[in-house]
Amino acid sequence: MHSERDYLVRFVFPELRERCLQRGIQLIDVDLRWGVTQEEAEMGKALGVCLDEIENCRPFFIGILGERYGWTPDNYQVPDYPQFDWLKTVESGYSITALEILHGVLRNPIMNENAFFFFRDPEFISAVPAEKRPEISAENPEAALKLKDLKKTIADMYGDGSHLMDPYPCEYAGLRFDATTFKSNTTPEESHHLEMLKKHLSDDWILSADAFQTLPPDVQQTALRLGVVYLNGLESFGKKVRDVLWNAIENVYPESLEPES
Repeated sequence: MHSERDYLVRFVFPELRERCLQRGIQLIDVDLRWGVTQEEAEMGKALGVCLDEIENCRPFFIGILGERYGWTPDNYQVPDYPQFDWLKTVESGYSITALEILHGVLRNPIMNENAFFFFRDPEFISAVPAEKRPEISAENPEAALKLKDLKKTIADMYGDGSHLMDPYPCEYAGLRFDATTFKSNTTPEESHHLEMLKKHLSDDWILSADAFQTLPPDVQQTALRLGVVYLNGLESFGKKVRDVLWNAIENVYPESLEPES
């Protein structure tokens, strides 16, 4: 969900942050993947870190689901805190994403008014190069079934549509790179390919689908290996996030009706 997160950070959250400042409150957006270091992930602390951040973000929650169920840990390692006791009775097989949603919303009815979910339309996948589709598709049939069940549980809870956008549209834009890609250890041949790629990248480091088609086959393979699928056409998604979240913020932090002294 790189594209969606990037869109929110660049266009939606700055506007909401400005609106909040006018009311004397501060908006701090938290992506549950930002706070997990490589060391914490390797030590099995990722779940605890993510659930802690959910506690810090209450009463607001935004869930974005695509076609992947997410990484499923062998066991649930969390601090021995009362708020995590429920995990002791949860059977294995849930992804961290599913556990985040369970902890953040599904097990906490009080969150219903300020939780919002967005399900991505998978139609764009047909335009993605075949080599990249496994990265954005269900991991396996079992994961696809689990994701379907999770989405149904959410849809049943928010059947009126006021807290669920299903689906939101998007389009395949191309492959995105970052500066670290061009500084990484590569073979001399790959370095040559990257130099060719640079000439075709936009200011946002995106290699468009059309530009990709103009590259030699060997350069295309390097692009496919190092690039990340990137989407555009997310304006309606962003507008919906902005509107529903602002409405929730207004309800929790209503503007004072008292005149200033």
